Amino acid sequence: MRPLHAAVLFLSASTTSGPEPLKILRTAPADEATPTSVVTVTFDRPVAGSLDRTVDPKAIFTIAPAVKGRLEWRDPVTIRFTPAAPLASSVEYTVTVASTFAAMDGSRLEAPYRFTFRVRGPRLLTGSPVSGTRHPKFVTPTTRFELVYSTPTDLERLAATTHLEFNGSCAGRGSIRLKPLDQRPITSKDSWDYKEAGGYQRDRSADSLRRVVSLTPDAPLPGACTGELVAQSILDREGTSAYVRWDFQTYGPLRLLNAGCPSRPGAPPPLPHRTDRAGVQYARARRERAAARQHQARAVVCSQGYLGGVCDVGPRGSPQTAHGIHGRGGHDHYRYLRAALHRQRRGHFHDDRLRPRR
Repeated sequence: MRPLHAAVLFLSASTTSGPEPLKILRTAPADEATPTSVVTVTFDRPVAGSLDRTVDPKAIFTIAPAVKGRLEWRDPVTIRFTPAAPLASSVEYTVTVASTFAAMDGSRLEAPYRFTFRVRGPRLLTGSPVSGTRHPKFVTPTTRFELVYSTPTDLERLAATTHLEFNGSCAGRGSIRLKPLDQRPITSKDSWDYKEAGGYQRDRSADSLRRVVSLTPDAPLPGACTGELVAQSILDREGTSAYVRWDFQTYGPLRLLNAGCPSRPGAPPPLPHRTDRAGVQYARARRERAAARQHQARAVVCSQGYLGGVCDVGPRGSPQTAHGIHGRGGHDHYRYLRAALHRQRRGHFHDDRLRPRR
């Protein structure tokens, strides 16, 4: 009798306990979201398995702050919410799933389920004239800076966290604030750096959200100084994200950066490297080049024998290279013949093989 009694008790317990409680396996997004994120809730068993037994998702799913969008069953176990507009940056959202419904097997949630996620702030992508890959050396005192962000930015927050820092050897202020003026979308007229900001593998559906922010320093930049543009990598309200530092240099007094000797006889001097004052320097080099051409030799490389015949080369060419004379020996040969012709023209000696140009 005891085995039969035990079996009856087991069957009675199994018929009165019912199914296991309904559970939620996973949710998305997790802790951090992007403005274009889609919200999903996945259960451990079918809830909406047929048309006549579908649970209205609007009756069990809520999000706060309220967001307009499309709410639907992606499949029998997953609710999907697609926002109609990008989610606000730096805002925390709370999703609640009610416990007032039953799955297909009759199971229910033991209590309402809640989870939160936060939309990250605008992410710094690149800039001009300073960026993570560009470090200019001749920034002017009133240069206007541009920063490219992944989404529209809070200009007041940007003004409070973005500035220029200069080393201790610079005269004047060690830190200069950058004042945001405006922000605009990226257009077809912008540079390739702007159009591809965010990288090749970025979410291109969010490209229209990117913004170019224009900033101006609130004081002239000191000359001949090394500085850094300091800004948050992600512009959040708490100020907890890391800062980036992009270095640059401001221009100083005009100075010669490079000089050298002509590479061949009669060649004009090489143009020096340009600076931001290159207009004056370039014009001066052009005048020196023109003067060198006027004084270039008009004769004297021989192609037959030691002296050979007399050749003439115009002001644009090099006598040495025009007649195939290369190396140090050819250079000395040319110099000797040029000196000899000069002496003959002055009447110091005469050589029929050195005839003046007709």
